[in-house]
Parts: sequence; C-alpha cells; structure tokens
Amino acid sequence: MTSDTVTSDYRYERFQLRHMLADLRFDPRSPRPGDLVPELRLSTVEPGGSLDLGGFDGPYLLVFGSNTCPMTAAAASPLQRLQDEFGDRVPFVFVQVREAHPGGRLGQA
Repeated sequence: MTSDTVTSDYRYERFQLRHMLADLRFDPRSPRPGDLVPELRLSTVEPGGSLDLGGFDGPYLLVFGSNTCPMTAAAASPLQRLQDEFGDRVPFVFVQVREAHPGGRLGQA
C-alpha cells in the first residue's frame, strides 16, 4: 500500500473512498483464526484501565465494532447467546473501532 491510500491518523478530516478501500485490505502477516494472540495491551473504558491479551492460555473472542454500526448492533443478540453458553470458558472482548456514524449524540472514541 502506498502512503496516499492509507492514513496513519485515526480520525479523517473528510472520509473518502480510498480510506474505505484501504481498510478492506489485510496484510498477509495479519493473525488468522486459530493463531495465538500476540502480547497486546488494550485500553479499557475505565480511566487508566487496560487489558493484557496474550496471557490467557485458551481462545478469545475478539469483537471489533462501534456503537453506531448497524452490523455491530445486529450481532449483539447472537453474541450474547454465545457469551451465555461459552463466557465461563472464553473471554469475550469488544474492541471499539472508529465510529461508523458519529454525530451530535456520540462522537468518535
């Protein structure tokens, strides 16, 4: 990928088609289902809080989404059923990504 198709800035001044197309590409070195979770520290919603991934000896379910994404909202009930069944054995982690439809009531994270 070239620098003109990818931005390192999390927030776009003006979202353009090239940004979406760049987000659809996966690096061939990206983790795949079944790969070990690398050592990774994520910030949590609690001020100063964090979650360390990679220290758990077992699978994780990582859900990437945003509060304003219709696909994320549609997945809530099925994910809740999975968590009810497997949550005692598999940590479920919601990873907040760029808001799909930020606005006056809910801005970017």
